[in-house]
Amino acid sequence: MPPSPPAAGPIPFHALLDRAVPTSLRGDAAAWRQARFTALLTAVLVGAAGAYALFYALVLEFAAGALATGVGALGAALAFVVLRATGRLSLAGHVLPGVLCAVVAWASVGSGGLASPVVPWMSMPPMLAALLLGWRAAAGWAVLCVGLLGALAGAVAQGVAFPVGYAPRWTVAMMLACHAGLVVCGSVVLYLYERIRAEAQAQAQAAGDALAHQAFHDALTGLPNRARLRDRLAAALDAATAAGHPERVAVLLLDLDGFKLVNDTAGHAVGDALLVAVAERLLGATRGSDLVARLGGDEFAVLLTNVGGEEDAVAVAERAVRSLARPFAVHGTSATVGASVGVARGGGREPGPEGKGDVGAALAVAPVDAVLRDADLALYVAKARGRGRAVVYAPAMHAAAIERVTLEEALRRGLARGEFRLAYQPIVDLATGALIGAEALVRWWHPERGLVAPADFVPLAEETGLIVPLGRWVLEEACRQAATWRSAAAAAGGDAPRLTVGVNVSGRQLARPELVDEVRAALAGSGLPADRLVLELTESTVIQHPEAARERLAALKALGVRLAIDDFGTGYSALSYLRQFPIDVLKIDKSFVGDVAEGGQPAALAAAIVALGDALSLRTVAEGVESAAQATVLAELGCPLAQGYHFGRPVDAATIAALLAGARAPAAGAEGEVCCAVA
Repeated sequence: MPPSPPAAGPIPFHALLDRAVPTSLRGDAAAWRQARFTALLTAVLVGAAGAYALFYALVLEFAAGALATGVGALGAALAFVVLRATGRLSLAGHVLPGVLCAVVAWASVGSGGLASPVVPWMSMPPMLAALLLGWRAAAGWAVLCVGLLGALAGAVAQGVAFPVGYAPRWTVAMMLACHAGLVVCGSVVLYLYERIRAEAQAQAQAAGDALAHQAFHDALTGLPNRARLRDRLAAALDAATAAGHPERVAVLLLDLDGFKLVNDTAGHAVGDALLVAVAERLLGATRGSDLVARLGGDEFAVLLTNVGGEEDAVAVAERAVRSLARPFAVHGTSATVGASVGVARGGGREPGPEGKGDVGAALAVAPVDAVLRDADLALYVAKARGRGRAVVYAPAMHAAAIERVTLEEALRRGLARGEFRLAYQPIVDLATGALIGAEALVRWWHPERGLVAPADFVPLAEETGLIVPLGRWVLEEACRQAATWRSAAAAAGGDAPRLTVGVNVSGRQLARPELVDEVRAALAGSGLPADRLVLELTESTVIQHPEAARERLAALKALGVRLAIDDFGTGYSALSYLRQFPIDVLKIDKSFVGDVAEGGQPAALAAAIVALGDALSLRTVAEGVESAAQATVLAELGCPLAQGYHFGRPVDAATIAALLAGARAPAAGAEGEVCCAVA
């Protein structure tokens, strides 16, 4: 609000203007500025009319003109008084001042005569009044119409007052034409001004609407985006909480299963079209009042309000899963994806951080974030359980998330502090019982938890990417230890030079081009011959990205290392991949070995895998051999190598060195200096 005028001393002109403006307008900044400017314009008009009156009286000594102009000045002053009395710049406040200004100004002009050089100047104030006071269309046109009447009145007054000589009657027509022309020109200007301003306002409004739409909607599908979802969710939770039923609000988080494969194989154009089709399916599968949003990538969300119970939210989620499971026809091709859904409702009790330290406290969030977090946790569980399903959030999921975050931080610290060790499980020759190799298995000795099972931290390391530095350390340590065994055994005259060491390679490691250089550096740094290193990969790891795997495996094979397919028989087991990839070893999964001693189908399957290996010139290793009977049958089937508890549990490097000194496997079931049990 503008400052109040000073209480004493000289009063500036702007302060006089402030005093002239109604106090009722001081709370409206825009109206205040308009009224202040109107007061200024009125003061100018009054001053111009007064000067004109003095000019007539003193210079031209024409009393009639001075009198008429004085009347004009009084009229302008009266216009201001009326504006001051209206209080606000309403329609009357626009029209009446303009009317009075126009009438008195043209009356003054008319009485002054056509020959006066100031006639054009005195014709302009009504135009200015129309443009500046009458910015509303109705008010502006009213001002101009009354101005036209003022022009006519002024011309007639001049003709009546001076019928002969000074002002011939033909000047009446000229005066009328002159003033009418000025009024018409002013009208055109006002019309163009109003038209341009209206178009500019419409364009600005359209641009603002477009920006607002872009800010809250997805450009590809047209669905609301994450920001709009959060706004609507917050409003829904506030309303439901105020009504005492926050549980009547639910959120579904959907993630497409298999979308990346479609996007990578068919191209981004098909992928984008598929996302648009998915959005349409979701709109059809949900209720009309539900908000369907795209959060980004292949992740969507549905906001449900007025949910009667958990079963209502689950029904919508399952309907969406069924709808998205049907094939899509996009760009002339058929694409199939599924959906995993996490369901969470409002009003759930926020799990406390008791016993979880700073991590648990950090996860305490606002209601909107809590619902979205819970739905995301349920989605994570849905994917872990096999995808293509809906899972409802349970408090235990939050506890598991805190445990996962805590374990991840401990895993990072463990890598930095060197808390990991390697254990080695012997691989023996079934025909002679000789120790011919060992598989390196990583073990984590946590300073507080003790031994952490590989099943607890290896999947987490894979998911978070920590498997890359962990796998690099395993590779370097295994190569270094194998080279140490060779040197020690060679010095003692043993048979260690034929020993191989197996190292598992994860999917993340195989996807990295740097893997080849890391293997080369580990071999060079340890001095281990390349053909003594066996890199073990699962079938799923190889088949997930066949082109990258083919390129990477060819480069590794060029180094001279051996390549093995681990857990063979549990994945795709595609024979074409065995032909395409440079594989050296097949490791038969223990699920085929467990019942092999009983004969029948298990023995037949094991025999088929051994025969397949022989046909492709691949060596086979049976995993999980736990009894002498199993070892005997496998030897009879022609399987040359085996590993398992029957030959020895994973042991430390010193135990392997002792075994190599005798060039034999440990006694059946012996644990030696056991580091831990096999996971």
